Amino acid sequence: MQRIRELEQLSEPPEAPLYSAEPVAQLRTIFHLNGLAFHYDANAGQKTGAFLDQRLNYAAASRYGPMGMALDVCTYQGGFALHLAQSCTRVTGIDASRAALEVAEENLEVNRHRIQAPVEWIEANAFDLLRDWSTAGNTYDTVVLDPPAFAKSKRAVPGAVRGYKELQFACTQDASPGRNIGHLLLFPLCFLGRIPRRGGRRRG
Repeated sequence: MQRIRELEQLSEPPEAPLYSAEPVAQLRTIFHLNGLAFHYDANAGQKTGAFLDQRLNYAAASRYGPMGMALDVCTYQGGFALHLAQSCTRVTGIDASRAALEVAEENLEVNRHRIQAPVEWIEANAFDLLRDWSTAGNTYDTVVLDPPAFAKSKRAVPGAVRGYKELQFACTQDASPGRNIGHLLLFPLCFLGRIPRRGGRRRG
């Protein structure tokens, strides 16, 4: 978002809201999605701070995730991971942002009474970590991939396609061998324009 403001020659946004019905603006709150609670901070996070358009995908992950180990790649604030923890036996969430994982941990704490499965957060570059895990033979029963936008401009689209393809391939390597590959869930939504589907197949 900062880069976009620079390109558009926009000034820094004020930290205070443009309007508040209260004398002191309440910028942090908790909202509920599919029966789970999530923290929201109007002055932090990516874009709108909470991806409400994933509501149905979150519910599908919770419903169709098998009773096994689950991996949430690019977990952000734990949306898919916490939903998976309702049906899986153990969940691991990966993200490169420590700030996002701190909020994910807060979301986990506020949902402790709704979730039985242990949840682990790992701060790491997904490309590097998945490559290492594939070599080491680490596998999961369910893998969810929801990466951020790799293409910030149309010139970056070819590189973004390669990045998405590499991540998807890495995730297939971490799916448990001998298990139903249909348990692999892929939800890459942050595209710029229409990106052609090349190689591999979406499974889910």
